[in-house]
Amino acid sequence: MDSNSKNNNPPEKPRKRVTKQMLRRRQLTALGVIFFIIVMIVLLLTKGCSPEPKESSSEDESSTTIPIITDPAEPETTEPETTQPVTTEPGTTEFPTADPNDPNTITKIELTDHEFYLEIGQQAMSMVTMYPLESTEIGEIWTSSDENVATVDEYGLITAVSAGTCFVTVQSENNPSVDAVIRVNVTDSYADGGYFDEGYAGQTSDRSREKDSDTSRLQLLADEAKAPPVYADEGLTYIKDILIVNKEYGLPPSFAPGLEDICREQFERLSEDAAEEGLNIYIGSAYRSYFEQIDIFNEYVTEYGVNESDTFSARPGHSEHQTGLTIDCNTIDDAFGETEEAKWLAEHAHEYGFIIRYPLGKEDITGYQYEPWHIRYVGYKVAKEMYKSGECLEEYLGLA
Repeated sequence: MDSNSKNNNPPEKPRKRVTKQMLRRRQLTALGVIFFIIVMIVLLLTKGCSPEPKESSSEDESSTTIPIITDPAEPETTEPETTQPVTTEPGTTEFPTADPNDPNTITKIELTDHEFYLEIGQQAMSMVTMYPLESTEIGEIWTSSDENVATVDEYGLITAVSAGTCFVTVQSENNPSVDAVIRVNVTDSYADGGYFDEGYAGQTSDRSREKDSDTSRLQLLADEAKAPPVYADEGLTYIKDILIVNKEYGLPPSFAPGLEDICREQFERLSEDAAEEGLNIYIGSAYRSYFEQIDIFNEYVTEYGVNESDTFSARPGHSEHQTGLTIDCNTIDDAFGETEEAKWLAEHAHEYGFIIRYPLGKEDITGYQYEPWHIRYVGYKVAKEMYKSGECLEEYLGLA
C-alpha cells in the first residue's frame, strides 16, 4: 500500500489572498461609518440641549422695525388733509372739496389775468383753467361786486361801466366753494387807449399840474407820493415803516393785498410824465400772489436749476411782487437797461416815490442781479434819501 492511502481527509482549499489596496478600502469604509455615527450623535445631543425660544425683551424690540398698522375703520388715504381755505385775492382761492374722491369735483381755478385797468366802454376777458384737468364738470358762474363799475356776462367778458374799482369773481358751478377773483380798475379815459393787455402805453397827462419851476413841481410830486400803507398782519416785517421782503424776510401765503392804489396812481403819473418826453413806460408785471410765485419759481428751476434761479427769481413768500408795491416796467430783459426808458427811470423814479430795488453793483447785498426794470414804491421821502445816498434798501434799513 502506498503512503496516500493512509490519509483519508480531503485536501485543503487554498486561501484567498488580501491585497494592501483592498485592506485600505475596508479601513476607510469603517472609518466613514464611524464618523457618520459620531456626527449623528452630536446633532441629536445639540438639539436636545437647545433652550426653548424666549419672548423678545424690550432691548430686542428697540432694534426691531415695527410695522405701522392702519386702523381698518380709518383706511390710509393719499388725499390732502382738510384745511381752512386760503384766499389769495386777487388771485386763486383753494378750498377743500366736499367729495375729494370724485374725479370731476373742481378743486382749483387759475386765471391768466388777475387785474385789469380799463377805460369806460372797454372790455377784457381772462382765460380760465379748472383743476383737475380731466374733469368734465367745468361750468362757470361769473359775478361782479359792483355792476355800476363793471359788468360781466356768463362767459366772463368784463365791460367797464364807470370810474371806480370792483371785483369780478368766477366760481365753479360744480363746486361753488372754489373761486378766483379779478380786480377791475375803471378810469374815465386815457388819451391813447390806456392800459389794456400790454400795459400803460403812450399816455398823456390830463391833470393840471404846476410846472413853473422845478421846485414847485418836485414839491407837488412829494405831496402826491405819500408813504405806502402799513398793515398789522402777522408775519410782516417793518423797519422804519417800510415792509421788507428779501431772501431773509418773507411774507405769509395769506397776505394778498393786490396792487396798492398809491403804487398804481404814482406809476400812472410817472408813465404820463415820461410820455410827455416821448418815452413809453408801461407795466410788464405787477402784483403776484404767493401761489403764482410757486409756479413761476418752479418753471425757472426746471429750466435753469435752483442756484441760477435764486439769482434772479424769488422763492414763494419772498417776492416783492406779493407786497403790491412792486412793478416790473416794460420787458423783463437785460437789454432794457440800455434803453432811454431805463435811463429816465433811473434818474426820475424817486420823484414819484419809487426806487430801483436791485441796483447795479449791489448784487452781493440784495442777493439778486441788476434789474433796471424792477421798481419798488416806498414814498417820496425815502426814495429821495436813497437816491441821494446811492444805497440799496438793505443798506438804508441797516440790514447790509
